[in-house]
Amino acid sequence: MGSENWSIKDIAILLAIDSSVVAAATKVSGYLPADFASAGRILLISTFSIIIAQIPAVRQLKGALNLGLFFGMMFLAIVGFSLDIRGFLGSALAITLFCLCVIAGSLILHLAITRLLKIKQEYVLLGIVGAIADGTTAALVASGAKWKSLISIGLLMGIIGGVCGNYIGIAVAYIVRAIIGA
Repeated sequence: MGSENWSIKDIAILLAIDSSVVAAATKVSGYLPADFASAGRILLISTFSIIIAQIPAVRQLKGALNLGLFFGMMFLAIVGFSLDIRGFLGSALAITLFCLCVIAGSLILHLAITRLLKIKQEYVLLGIVGAIADGTTAALVASGAKWKSLISIGLLMGIIGGVCGNYIGIAVAYIVRAIIGA
């Protein structure tokens, strides 16, 4: 990823927008029923972020990609540092096997569809990484492979997948909860 010109002012504005979105979503989610407030907060953050990203003045701020990648990598590092693998595998073998099945199924589905549609390998790889991991990781893969024109596409695929995953995942969780009566 080459050099990009951005100013401290742009970064400060982006951080202020980010903090404002989280604060507003937290405030609004306080009015939701207690058993839905946490999930509602996640959906509100996604929704508010998408809406604000459409404002032309926000789109013109420089440094958003760099800042997003920085926080994404920081998040991944924090998750990695806080994970106790022995404890995770010992107490959550079923979850580990479930995740393995989801990842394998996603991989097989992506490969089958992209092979059928004859999609280029670069797009296939970024689509798989974006679907299984996230947009930041897909952008890092594109950057590492020197696919400069695909960095933003990888990021976008991951963002779209993440947002759709938020809405669909929470909806499925509440549908399952209603079915089993929990």
